[in-house]
Amino acid sequence: MSKRVLIEIQPYSDKCGDAKKPWGFYPSKSSICKMVTFPENSYEDLPPGSRVWAEIEEKGSKIYGRPISVNGKPYLDKRNQ
Repeated sequence: MSKRVLIEIQPYSDKCGDAKKPWGFYPSKSSICKMVTFPENSYEDLPPGSRVWAEIEEKGSKIYGRPISVNGKPYLDKRNQ
């Protein structure tokens, strides 16, 4: 089951997995925060500091996000064009 959350994209870091994937945290009832990663192809569209409304889906211990809007503007996925 997916849900929508607001995430602030964090600076890229090799410490948190693949540095080419945008990532951020969202608050969670089960812990202080959880890490969400976005598709690698969204790297240029989601610079650090962006505020992203995203649909997230948990798959095992990982959480994947699909951007819906970035800084108040609808997100256009360039893969589907």
